[in-house]
Formats: sequence, C-alpha cells, structure tokens
Amino acid sequence: TVNDDNELSSCMARTYSWYKNSPQKAYWLAILSLGVCNSSDATEILALSYVLGLDSFSNDILNNDLSRNGGVLAGAIFLGMLVGGALVGILGDEFGRRKVLLVGLLMNAVSGIISAMSTSLYVMASMRLIAGIGIGTSVPPLFSLTAELAPSNCRGMVVTVVSSFWMVGSIFVSVVGFLCFGAGSELSWRLFLIICAVPSLLGALLLHQLVPESPRFLVRQGRYLEAALVVNDLAKLMGYNHASPLTAREIEFHSEFENNLHEQERSNNGNLEKAMDGLKSVVKLYSGGLARITVLLQVVYFCLSFGSYGLITLINAIFQQVHLENLYFNAFLFALANLPGNLATGFFVDSMGRRKMLAFSMGLASFVVSLFAIAVAMPESDLRTFLIVFNACAFQAFTIAGWNVTSLLSSENFPTQIRSTGLGICISSGRIASMIAQIVNSALIDNPVRLLLVSSFFLFIGAVAPSWLPSDMSKAPLSDSIDMPQDSGRGIRLVPTSCRTTIEEQAPNKNI
Repeated sequence: TVNDDNELSSCMARTYSWYKNSPQKAYWLAILSLGVCNSSDATEILALSYVLGLDSFSNDILNNDLSRNGGVLAGAIFLGMLVGGALVGILGDEFGRRKVLLVGLLMNAVSGIISAMSTSLYVMASMRLIAGIGIGTSVPPLFSLTAELAPSNCRGMVVTVVSSFWMVGSIFVSVVGFLCFGAGSELSWRLFLIICAVPSLLGALLLHQLVPESPRFLVRQGRYLEAALVVNDLAKLMGYNHASPLTAREIEFHSEFENNLHEQERSNNGNLEKAMDGLKSVVKLYSGGLARITVLLQVVYFCLSFGSYGLITLINAIFQQVHLENLYFNAFLFALANLPGNLATGFFVDSMGRRKMLAFSMGLASFVVSLFAIAVAMPESDLRTFLIVFNACAFQAFTIAGWNVTSLLSSENFPTQIRSTGLGICISSGRIASMIAQIVNSALIDNPVRLLLVSSFFLFIGAVAPSWLPSDMSKAPLSDSIDMPQDSGRGIRLVPTSCRTTIEEQAPNKNI
C-alpha cells in the first residue's frame, strides 16, 4: 500500500503504467464505460439550458413564456429524477445494479429522441419527466456498482474518475450547442436534442458489453457461481494470475455474512417479494447508527442540489440577463471549469479525507457565488465581465468537487445490503431541492443578485453538515451487512485469505 506521504506522487507515476499494461487497460475500459454512463446524465440534464433561450424553441414549445413554461420543463426532469431515485433506484438492491442501470440508460435515450419530436409543451414535459425517471433510476446503481468493482486502496480515485465524466457530458453538450446555435447559424433544436441522446445509447451499449454485475450483490443473492466467474474475470483484467481460480465453494464458505441463508432464500423470491424487501430497506436506513448518516447525507444532497442545479440549468439565462457577449463560448468555459474540480478531487480525496474536502469545496463554492453576485451588481465594464465569468467557473469547479466527494462518501457509508437504496433516498432529497430551486430561481431570474445569494446560503449550510458525519472510510473495506460495524474492517473477502492472498496483494502493480 502506498504511504500517505508519497501517495500523490505514486498515483501520478502509476497513471502511465495503467494504460500501458494491457490487462489493467481492459479493467479501466470497464470503469470508463461507467463514466460514459454518467456523462449521459449530464447531457440530458444540461441540454435543456441550451434550448430554453432560443426563439424557435420558445415559439414551438414555450408559447413565448420562459418564466413559467421554462420552469415547468426544468422542474419536470427533476420530478422524474425524484421518482426514479426514490422508487426505481431502490430496486438496485433487489434486481441488480447492472440491470437497473441499463434500464435507466435506455429510458434516457428513448425519451430524449421522442422529445426532439415534441410539438407541444405537454409532450415535451412528459418526455422530460421520463428522462428524469431514467436519470434517477441510473444514478444509485451506477455509483454502487463503481464502488463495489473498485479495490479499497484506490476506490476514491476510481469513483472520482467515473464522477469526472459529468465534465465530459457537459463539455459535449456545450460543443454541440456551439456548433448548432453559436457558429454563425442556428440549426434546429430538434437535431440538437437527438444528438444529446447519443451518450445514453453509447453508455447502454458499453455497459452491456464490458461491465459485469457487482460480485458483492451476487453473493448477497446467494449466486456464488456467478460471483466467482465475475471475480476471476476481474482478477485477469487487473493482472492477477493464480494457478487455481477462485471457486464458488470458496466464496460460499468464506463469506462473512451472518445471514447468507436468508439472502439465498430471498434470491428465489418473486418480483413482488423483492419489491417489498426494497421498501423494508428504506426503514432500515432510519434505524440505529444509519439514521444519523442518512439524515446528514440528505441535508448535504439537498443543499448541494439547490445551490448547484439551481444555477447550472439557468446559467445561460443568467448570462443573458447580465448582458454577457459570446454566450456559448462562456458556456463552454463554464463546462471546462469541471476539470480543475475533478483533478483536485482525484489528487486529494484520499489524503485530505472525505468530510474535510466536502466541507472545504462547498464552503468555497458558497464564497465565490457571493462574489459572483457582487460582480453582477457592478457597473458594466470589462472587469465586471471577467469577474462574472471567473466566479461562475470557480463555482462550477468547487461544486463538481463537492459532487465527486458526496458520491464517494454516500457510496461508502451505506452497506452493500442497502447501498443502492441509501443512495436513492439521498439523491431523491437532492431532486426535491432541485425542483424547488427551479421554481425559486425562475421567479428570481429578473433579479440575478438575489438569486445568487439564495444559492450561496444553501451551499454554506451544506458545508457545515459534513462535520457531524462519522469518520471517513478512505481505503477501508466496504461494509456489507447492516449489522457489521463500519470501522470493523470486515467485508466480504472475494479472495479468501485462508487459501490465497487478495487480488490487491498478488497483482503485478500492488496499488491497483
């Protein structure tokens, strides 16, 4: 294991070897496929902000009423995300992360294509609602699957890599928006929406072909043979070679769950029984020590969603309201500002700690949004323009770092048994905040200073909440059972120590 004092330099030195080494390259190809799935969510969410200000879209869909009908469309997608996260996302703990994620991606793609054919506000809002359900369905299993496929000693970086593809999606939609609307001619907004559905289709294809189901989920369902096959395939991708592959009997015998028989019986239940078990999992989130974790993470998701989604979905309208020129170029800079936030997370999330970095990033985001508001209130000048764009980009960088850490923190703090359920509930709290933010910010769009100060306030509250969370789980094994203490270091050993060393210890690159 890399020592803390030289972890950053060692991680940087490993970057080239990961891609040069063929087996590890194959493993990272599976992880990057999950990143593409995440980028599709960004594309679907942000696409609307590029068409709301178009005269053709306003005439065709909004009936020339942006303040009301624009808020309806923006709210519809977040309402769908609430439904998807609260209800369908729960099923990831019962039906599998990969299967539920695939359904969500296909819902995204189909609704995105149909929305391009919409002829009225009601059809468009319905398709945005379905797209939101697809996004809400996909996010909890996406990060659950990522955390469960990653070795514990570099899990922070792996989850950050997948999270960073939000930047890829936002840059993709900004480039497509510039080519369609800002390159001297205005192409059809319908063509733009069709192109924005491509990442969802690509993500579904890559997921189906390259990404396995979580072996932790398979073991909890009593599907030991499938778990053994997945683990052995992952071991080969990571460069681990052993004379005798891991067997299903070894996994069953060495599994550290106390309720394996109960889980195996559950795996034979019908869909209705599984759905009822999923609802029971929600109750478990508010019992014992998990109650504190769940409530605090819900507060973080609520505040971060209100402060970030409330702005990014209206950023182009805000730029127009404060009379910025080169709208699409500034939007591209805003999307590109994801990069420093992603880099900072990748380099410091393990050494700095989850809680401290989350509080730090959200606190700075609150501060720069306040500076953004001050700049908007200044008389028009080149300095004002610079400060607006700079602080908007700084806000994007700090909030994306906050989202990366929040995704990692929530993935680690819930046990495998209810991880997807816990993520779904927390994300749903964020969706409620996002819907409220669309209503509030649409009403305040004519007063950008007040709009920005409201966002700054919620980001500040979110910066304070992490201080009451339990200790970080940086490089610690994930908890699998609700009854298993989080700091016990216990978790399912996919390669039992009684008969062989772990994948991490045997791999040619021990840090992978």
